[in-house]
Amino acid sequence: MLITHTKERVEPSDGEFVFVVYPSPRGTGDIFGYLNAPAFIDAEAKSATFLQSDYGVPVEKAFAQVQHTASSYGIEKLVISDPGNLFENWQEYVSK
Repeated sequence: MLITHTKERVEPSDGEFVFVVYPSPRGTGDIFGYLNAPAFIDAEAKSATFLQSDYGVPVEKAFAQVQHTASSYGIEKLVISDPGNLFENWQEYVSK
């Protein structure tokens, strides 16, 4: 899976997931992350699957969960949207 990190806010497109990084809204210094993914529509366009993840999950744990989910769905590209550059050491947490 190709993983890229950007300081831009991005939206997911077909075939990719976006992992959004954000600071604690309480100002505690904690860093969190969540999955932003497009809907998956079946081949006959009769149903759609919407994926989401919880808010308030520590960034390292959330990143591991998103990588697992992306792998399960055969996603080839994961973009880390990190406008505050809060998760600059993300390479340390890439699943092998």
